[in-house]
Amino acid sequence: MATAEGRLLAGSYDPYEGASDLARRYQQRNRAGGRMGGVERLRVRYRNYATPWYDVLFASRGELTQITAGSGWVMRGFIDDGPGYVAVLERNQQS
Repeated sequence: MATAEGRLLAGSYDPYEGASDLARRYQQRNRAGGRMGGVERLRVRYRNYATPWYDVLFASRGELTQITAGSGWVMRGFIDDGPGYVAVLERNQQS
């Protein structure tokens, strides 16, 4: 939930920039399975405890811009630091 003047800061990293051969093969398997390349399947383990598996998306700046198109949010820009970045999104005042 957000107000009409809402702003999101979303931290991520570009999974393709500087990716190893192993990471590139993982990304190719994702795409072959109908997922975005930067989806990583994770779970947290501690001693005898483990969370269920869940997906986390790491997207390139271009992918994130495409994902947000038509979502009610407008991409205002990126705060960059190498492969890592923070995306700045604002509510679309037209919707």
